[in-house]
Amino acid sequence: MDWGFDEHRRKLLGFILVGVGVVLLVAQFGGAARFLWPFFIIAPGAGLVAAALATEDATRGLAVPGMVIGTIGTILFFQNLFDHYESWAYAWALIPFAVGAGMAIASGEAPEAPGDEGARHLMTWSLAVFLALAFVFEVFIFGGSGLIGRIVIAGALILGGAAVLFTRSDAGKSDAAPAPPVDVDDRVHRAGEP
Repeated sequence: MDWGFDEHRRKLLGFILVGVGVVLLVAQFGGAARFLWPFFIIAPGAGLVAAALATEDATRGLAVPGMVIGTIGTILFFQNLFDHYESWAYAWALIPFAVGAGMAIASGEAPEAPGDEGARHLMTWSLAVFLALAFVFEVFIFGGSGLIGRIVIAGALILGGAAVLFTRSDAGKSDAAPAPPVDVDDRVHRAGEP
């Protein structure tokens, strides 16, 4: 169904609907107000990302701080929800992921936008570091493969899905062979021939 939005605005609408749905779902549980304070951090981040997507190229850079603020708020939400604040030992690795996601949003839909490849690399490495540290801390240091371990796996799947959402495939790139090198001496000799 075409809503008259470009791809980024359509994704933003989807994220907003999911966020509002999560807030409403959490509010259904007793004592949920104590879990909702991180949304005071998530909301400004989402507002910056929305401003970046709603405007032209001049303010697209707002997506980077918006994603960082929103990611920190989301980390705090899950830490507060499960009373697992010690996960900051590895959760910090998601902040570079947020920077990369913000860079991907800021680059727009141009296939060869500057910084797009760097954004993908930053997201990939950040996610790899997060998963490695989460495994080491949760299994060997915190000694738990119970509920928290399952939450880390679920979080890793969510982050993997976010990586798929914010990266582009390289399917449209040409695999043509590079041109052979030109011999400068050969050109000089041909130029002097009658």
